[in-house]
Amino acid sequence: MTRGGRTLIAMILLCTSGACSEDAKVPDPTCAGAAPYAIRGPYSVGVRTLTRGSTVVEVWYPAVESAVQLEPRASYDLREWMPAALAAKIAPAAPTKFQMDAVRDAPLLSGSKPLPVVLFSHGLAAYRSQSSFFTAHLASWGFVVAAPDHPERGLARLVQNQAPVFSRGAETLRFALGVLAEENAAGGSFAARLELTKIAVSGHSAGGGTANAMAAEAVVQTWVAMASGNFQPTPAKPVLLLAGEQDGIVPPAVVSQGYEALPAPGRSYRNLRGIGHLAFSDICSIGREQGGIVQIAVSSGIVISDFLVTLAQDGCRPSDLLPERAWPAINHFATAALRSGLGIDPAPLGLDAAADACFSGLVSEARAD
Repeated sequence: MTRGGRTLIAMILLCTSGACSEDAKVPDPTCAGAAPYAIRGPYSVGVRTLTRGSTVVEVWYPAVESAVQLEPRASYDLREWMPAALAAKIAPAAPTKFQMDAVRDAPLLSGSKPLPVVLFSHGLAAYRSQSSFFTAHLASWGFVVAAPDHPERGLARLVQNQAPVFSRGAETLRFALGVLAEENAAGGSFAARLELTKIAVSGHSAGGGTANAMAAEAVVQTWVAMASGNFQPTPAKPVLLLAGEQDGIVPPAVVSQGYEALPAPGRSYRNLRGIGHLAFSDICSIGREQGGIVQIAVSSGIVISDFLVTLAQDGCRPSDLLPERAWPAINHFATAALRSGLGIDPAPLGLDAAADACFSGLVSEARAD
């Protein structure tokens, strides 16, 4: 049985065991042809950290399956991106970790076929691993995904009430691409395995603006932005915009305006019902059993601004659809768009009304031209 088949069965068993309610958005098993990228891909996933000076880049990639089967899954601790004095206030046993579907430093999948690259840019008050549910998913479908920290608008800066800086995002992504090029050289960890002529960009919120800026560069062939808008016009390239219907930070109307600002053809848009801003990240899952990251901070005596409270709760509220129920759709549409935009799929696959229908009414609006 393939890895994707095992994943689909596990998702179905999860719901039949009561972990999902009747409005769960796991795709119908009969939709495998219409929404093939909703489940994990055929590859196991590794993750490693690359550091160049003050820049840290997390990389997810296809890994050797036999080398990861019995290995523990990697996790990250949100405290890693907090100032040490504030992180120390949080009890050691507090649930501030997230387990990724990836194995730390697993060996790269062998083979001669080069692997396409996706650069991922995180959102405001976030960190490089914030959307590992998505970046690991892309790696399972054969992408190498590189996500640098943007400390000038990251969690540590915002939690100290320092003003964010947005102007350096594209520069950081270019640097991350340079790091990959170094690792692709002889003797590097990806020696001659990266297809540096197939490069895409994705980002969430402020990172979507970074993706928009990078999309103007000739090296980028396609891009995906999640919960982001206020775009500058770019050359006509395939692009997917994803919005959350309940998003109060970047409402769907702003994402839709961003869509209209981009040139046709090649645009597509999905507005996903019931989800908020952070549904496109891991963040709502962290510490949920203790009320979420805001409650953990409050209980630890950490004072955070009203804006940061609002941001950290959007998408994590009891009235919001659990993000995990939207992740299959987010993963599917983004993977389908990237594969299509990079020419991996000869014709667009999974970007039509048949795919929308696979997610039990989750897609409230779809546009394409």
